[in-house]
Amino acid sequence: MQAVRSTRRQCTHVAAVLVGSALARAQGVHWGGLLAESAAAVLSILGILLFFRLQDRRDAVINLILAGDDHTEIPIVRRERDQLLSARNRSQLARSIVQVAEEATALPCRRVRLTPPLFTRRIVAPVASELSSVRDLLAERTCRPAAPPAQSGDSAFS
Repeated sequence: MQAVRSTRRQCTHVAAVLVGSALARAQGVHWGGLLAESAAAVLSILGILLFFRLQDRRDAVINLILAGDDHTEIPIVRRERDQLLSARNRSQLARSIVQVAEEATALPCRRVRLTPPLFTRRIVAPVASELSSVRDLLAERTCRPAAPPAQSGDSAFS
């Protein structure tokens, strides 16, 4: 989290240098153009770095959710969990599962593929009926999260 904040702050500072150097160049200062080019290069590198740091943070949050630690009060975990449980995401996933099942059970067509297939037909075809039941579960409107785990000091008798 600190790395993302730090990289965002660096992007802001370099963007300010870029604007200042572009203004200096517009006023005829000879070094303004070189500084603007350098700042633009640094800003693009920082932008790429920020993208990767945001992706790492999202991956860590998803790993927390997968491990069952999604009931924490950290805002980003709560936001990601709500997004994963949204009806829109569930319906998109259900449609994707239907497409995979239909493609796996359909007769293979002879066409040139520009990209490798996402799955092996002979592995997915035998479980097509299970995929349709997963689709039905995703389509249900009553998708509720599991209850939070009991605290270590809690007792069933208290």
